[in-house]
Amino acid sequence: MVVATCNNIRSLMHKEKIDLSEPGCPFIIVRKLTMEVIEEAVEAYAQWLKLHHFAAEIYSNVFDKLQKDQD
Repeated sequence: MVVATCNNIRSLMHKEKIDLSEPGCPFIIVRKLTMEVIEEAVEAYAQWLKLHHFAAEIYSNVFDKLQKDQD
C-alpha cells in the first residue's frame, strides 16, 4: 500500500514517462502527508478491507434485518 498525494502521483507518472497508473499496489490518496491524515486514511482503508472481505459471505437479508433493527 502506498500513501500519496495527487501531486506525488503526477510527479511519479512524469518521472516514469507514463500516462496511467498500472494495476498493482493500491494507492491511498490523501490531501496532505501528515501523520493524522495518513492514520485516518489507513484506518478507513482497513475498515473497507474488512467489509469487502466479508461482504461476499453476507446475504442481503442481513442488511434488511440490520436496517429494520435500527429503525
